[in-house]
Amino acid sequence: MTGGVDWMLWASWAVTGLGLGLFVVSLFQRDDPIRRQRLQDTAIVLIFAGVLARVAMAPDRTVIDWLLAGIALIYIPLGLYRLSRTQRHIEGDDPQ
Repeated sequence: MTGGVDWMLWASWAVTGLGLGLFVVSLFQRDDPIRRQRLQDTAIVLIFAGVLARVAMAPDRTVIDWLLAGIALIYIPLGLYRLSRTQRHIEGDDPQ
């Protein structure tokens, strides 16, 4: 790998690790189900963004790579949509 691609690969693994960390933290959050859902949505977006970046950088892609890229392209917008829908609860405008 070249120098430019090497740091991007490490950055994609760091984003994936951050997503996994957020998912683990969300498992221990029992107080507020909306906050737990938001942590899990953020984790899924970060994990699939890292996977999508690694698939895009892969020189030879397999069927599994294409499958993961397709799943990522579905889950990332869905996670962002759910995050936008629950924003009012976090800001305190609508406690329901």
